[in-house]
This record gives sequence, C-alpha cells and structure tokens, in this order.
Amino acid sequence: MALTRDDLFWNAFTAMGERAVDAALVLQQLAKNPAEVETHARRIAEIERQADNTTHEVMSALHQTWITPLDREEIHELIKSLDDVIDAIEGIGERCRIYSIKTTRQEALALTDHVLAAARAMHEALKNLRDMKNAATILQALKTIGTEEHAADRILSAALKRLFDEEKDAIEVIKWRDLYERLERATDRTLDVANVLEAIVLEHA
Repeated sequence: MALTRDDLFWNAFTAMGERAVDAALVLQQLAKNPAEVETHARRIAEIERQADNTTHEVMSALHQTWITPLDREEIHELIKSLDDVIDAIEGIGERCRIYSIKTTRQEALALTDHVLAAARAMHEALKNLRDMKNAATILQALKTIGTEEHAADRILSAALKRLFDEEKDAIEVIKWRDLYERLERATDRTLDVANVLEAIVLEHA
C-alpha cells in the first residue's frame, strides 16, 4: 500500500476538468451542426468512458493509499461530482442521437455556450486546487460557474415558454423540452462541483 500518491489525485482532477471541457466543446459542435449528430454523440461517449476510467482509478487509489492530499470524503465527493458533469453532457448527446435531431434552435445553442463556459471555469478551479495559495483564483472561477448556471436557468424558462407558445408538433415539444432541461441540468452539475470545491477551499485554505 502506497504511503502517498498526491500526483495521481491532482492529475485526475485536472484531467476530469479537461474532459468536461472537451465534452462540452463537442456538444457545442453538435448543436451547431446537428447533421453530424452520430459522430458527435459517439465522440462524447468516448470522452465519458475515459472519465469513467479516471474515476475508477481514483476510487481504487483511495483504498490503496494511506495519506491523501484531501480528506477521503472530499476526494470521493469531488470525483463523483466531476463524473456527474460528464455523464450529464453524454446524456444530452445520446438523446440528440436517439431523437435524430437534424436542426438546431437558438436557445439550445445559447445553453451549450453556458455549459462550455461553466466547464472551462470548473477546469480553471481544478488546475489551481493543488496549491491553496490559489484560493482567490479558485473562488473567482467558482463564482463564474454560478453566474453561468443562473444564466442557463433564465434561458431555460424563456426557451420553454417559446416552445409551448409556438411549437404545434407535440413530438417536437417533448423532444426539445427534454433537451433544454438536460442542457440546463448540465450547468447544475457544474454548480454541484463548485459547491464541493468551495467547501474544500474554505476547509484547507
């Protein structure tokens, strides 16, 4: 059993942030070019599998390491919340594939912008987590995540109202309501990560 494996944990957190950004970028590409939905959904699924492997490595390391850079409960909660972000993005790509989405909508594009911005802020926080001298930078990134999540909330409300007011095809209403809500929920998952990170910073800074 290893005494300490700090680099494994720090590198895993950063890698998960990178994968969240990568998945969000592909999701944005899907929204801009839905004709390639199969290709984009498959790529997001590949990123999600990589994230699952990293999550498994971290959970395994927790059981094999005596001294960890953060409390075990903090590591467990953080890696799980990061995995949830990527799972949420993968779920959107899969639904777009299942629904055979061929066109895009303005609100969907706007929501993918906020998912990506929140993922980038999350990655910024994770890159700086190794050194608590960076607490101010981390907290600023977490504030950005909150801003993006609130913006996504507002877009969701407007998108649903427009959908119910203007769309006459009930199947299209069902599809787009689900997609809008899943897109907003992805920003909720980044806010979950922000809450975990804030607690860690306040505890250790």
